[in-house]
Amino acid sequence: MHRILLSFFGFLFGLVSLGLYTNVYAMASDGPLITYTYSDGSVWTGVMIDNREQGMWEVAYADGTFMKGMMVDGMREWKIIVHYADGRKWSWSMRHGIAYGKRVMVSVDGTKEVGTMKNGERHGKYTIVYADGEKRIGMMKNGIKHGRRTIVYADGQKEQGIMQYGKKNGLWTITYPDGQKEKWPIINDMEQGERTIWFTDGLVGIGEMLNDEQTGKWRFTYPNGYITSGTMNDADRYGEWTVMYPNGDVGKWFVETNGILQWWKWTITNKDGVGRSVSTTIDDIYEEINQEIDYFTNTSSIK
Repeated sequence: MHRILLSFFGFLFGLVSLGLYTNVYAMASDGPLITYTYSDGSVWTGVMIDNREQGMWEVAYADGTFMKGMMVDGMREWKIIVHYADGRKWSWSMRHGIAYGKRVMVSVDGTKEVGTMKNGERHGKYTIVYADGEKRIGMMKNGIKHGRRTIVYADGQKEQGIMQYGKKNGLWTITYPDGQKEKWPIINDMEQGERTIWFTDGLVGIGEMLNDEQTGKWRFTYPNGYITSGTMNDADRYGEWTVMYPNGDVGKWFVETNGILQWWKWTITNKDGVGRSVSTTIDDIYEEINQEIDYFTNTSSIK
């Protein structure tokens, strides 16, 4: 008994020497209930047995943050609950002092994240629901986003694809609220390769992406049979573009990198190879093009 008391008071003396104020204010059924008041204003309350924290412990920080959880032989075990001063609430499980199992976070604005922990890192499936209704579902690997990910925005837009070690990689798709769909490959968070767009009116666009921009060959097929094709440069039409009419006629025009017409001739060649120049002035070209391809430019003027 004397040895136990000496050991216990030696422990208390050590705390005082570190700037802690220690007070034994009650006896719990399984040991003395201890309160530690630290120099930073935090107050720890729980049971000490053989100089080790045991059972339920509570911590009140100077800023109003509150935490409670189970301690076994001085290590955090079972479920930990934290109420932050700013209103956030976190809970997770601990095993031998390391976070594992289910993890729940609720932010001040109502955003809620539910996931799992492994070896102290976020690991496995997670779901985040934001206050505005946006929802994200994905996978974590050792604290990094890795695996299939789905994002449903508040307006109904849906985005799906693969994350590899924190970056988008592989094939991604977007479905817009109006039904328009897009599909494209992403390499290290950048759109690269062939992209396909399905518009709600039946128009389909297929072309090349480079560093998140439409750059390279593109082809648009319209539900009425028109087909346009040409080169895009940083999302602008560039160079010669071709229109193939349902009756076999072919029209051509030329544009600069900023999308402005450069050639003064809009040429149509019919399926028999007979060509005609529609106009010789830039204003006439605009008028003729608007008449001929108004449908697939989806605007009353291309100026």
